[in-house]
Amino acid sequence: ENVVYIKDLDEFWDSDECVYSDSLGKWLPTDQMHELGYFECEWTNEIYKDSELAETVDNEMVCTSALEEKGWVKNDDGLWYDPQEELDLEGDK
Repeated sequence: ENVVYIKDLDEFWDSDECVYSDSLGKWLPTDQMHELGYFECEWTNEIYKDSELAETVDNEMVCTSALEEKGWVKNDDGLWYDPQEELDLEGDK
């Protein structure tokens, strides 16, 4: 049995019940990840703090860094979209 230290909880956990985040450099319990303020980006499958959480027009939960890297922007409703896709759709009319 492998045991890992969860810094956010100041506790030791079985590693089978945890996930390691390379970007954060720490272990998090999978069943308490959201309560501790973290989410898994649907595009990168990496763990990020909730402060980096963004929702796309397609209801995907994605990290802002991945969206910005691809050139996505936020609309008036606070949802992220690909402006190039909008241009492509207008060109099809």
